[in-house]
Amino acid sequence: MGRNPEQNAEQRTATLDRLLTAGLELFASQGFAGTTIADVAERADCSKGLLYHYFPSKRALAEAVVVRWRSTLTQLAATVAEETSPERRIVAFTRAVARHVETHPATYRLQLRAMTDPALQGVAADLVAGNEDAGETWASAFAALGSQRPALDGRLFQTSLLGILAHHVLSPQPTPVRELVERLLERTLGSAVDPTDPPWSPAGP
Repeated sequence: MGRNPEQNAEQRTATLDRLLTAGLELFASQGFAGTTIADVAERADCSKGLLYHYFPSKRALAEAVVVRWRSTLTQLAATVAEETSPERRIVAFTRAVARHVETHPATYRLQLRAMTDPALQGVAADLVAGNEDAGETWASAFAALGSQRPALDGRLFQTSLLGILAHHVLSPQPTPVRELVERLLERTLGSAVDPTDPPWSPAGP
């Protein structure tokens, strides 16, 4: 007996998820040039023909992977949008990002690759053209806190956080991500960080 339309849709969704996950992991670890369609198909446990049914080229697959990565950041931002103060939004978003990188390190490895791999750099740049730069987002947050130099303070905080996360996903030695993130927040925001707040729950996407 054949599958019904609902089962077919579930099968397509599952296949697409496997392909995107495989692409993410391989582009993050091997770069764009170092990854082949055959590599992705093998990692996703499907044929090259099936992969081409979903994505006509390796670049199309890379674009879809980057779109998913940016969608994850958008989802994380949405989880903290209702926080009532800029301090709380900074704390909640920082923890949400760090928590996600803890559990999905390949996502952040892809971000690092997109900063240094010319091919992935081009894909990411094409897709994010016209969007607000992350540095501007942090600057806006620090301006709301009353910073006299919000762009500089925002950039300092952003690069400190990115450094912690980069060390976590690249270093062979264990990184105390949660402790370092909490220390960064305390040093930046002081008493605005509530010590009674359960900092790493609920789980993010």
